[in-house]
Amino acid sequence: MSDILLQVNGLSRTYEDGPRRITALSNISFALDRGETLGLAGASGCGKSTLARILMRLVRPDRGSITFMGQDWLSISPKALRAQRKHMQMVFQDTVGAFNPHATVSSAIGEPLRIHNIVSSGERDKAINRLLDRVGLPASYADRSIMALSGGQRQRVAIARALSLNPALLVMDEAVSALDVSVRSRILQLLVEIQRDTGIACIFVSHELAIIRAVCHRIAVMEKGHIVESGVTGKVIAAPQSSAAKQLIEAVPRLNIPHEDTHNAQP
Repeated sequence: MSDILLQVNGLSRTYEDGPRRITALSNISFALDRGETLGLAGASGCGKSTLARILMRLVRPDRGSITFMGQDWLSISPKALRAQRKHMQMVFQDTVGAFNPHATVSSAIGEPLRIHNIVSSGERDKAINRLLDRVGLPASYADRSIMALSGGQRQRVAIARALSLNPALLVMDEAVSALDVSVRSRILQLLVEIQRDTGIACIFVSHELAIIRAVCHRIAVMEKGHIVESGVTGKVIAAPQSSAAKQLIEAVPRLNIPHEDTHNAQP
């Protein structure tokens, strides 16, 4: 069986803004292997979040194809997509808007378990507790209101909710950018541990190269809707070829200091 989990070919997307046509994506192509983490890096407005939303079928491209787990992802019917969505999950930056404000931690994690019939109703509480433990939260948090949690705790619940469906791919859209540095570090370490334990593949969308370097095997640098450079993360950061990559590195001086990274090589 091929190691390729996701294959993207020639994705393009434009938007109408009054009389103007804005190109969000232009001829985007890349592949992602099972168990690999790819970082999509670039300045705000480069198209990386649009790409993530197209992958999730939240936005339709104008042109191009996506093959996910051997299926033509863009041609799946809405009914079939509801069943297949469990294989590709997304964690958003907004830890408030991602949840029903009236939900408890238990209901937030338990709802996808119920909808997709992952476990029986009698086993649901045990499954929720296992997921909370997986993301470093005690079982006692199950009865807490989502809105009573800190931003970092809500993001851990969001990750637990995504993992509840045993996805093959996790898409993280600026998922730690709003968190303070210490909380961010703990979440990133958690993600590295989860990937090592489960073999899940990840796409990590971020404008911060320090975050990409910490968790990603490979990087694709985007600028004005194009991928302008890609390769093994450590190699791209050590010897950037594109002006976009150089500008991102210059914005974070400490990236110029060489050091060992756990995710600089292919898995």
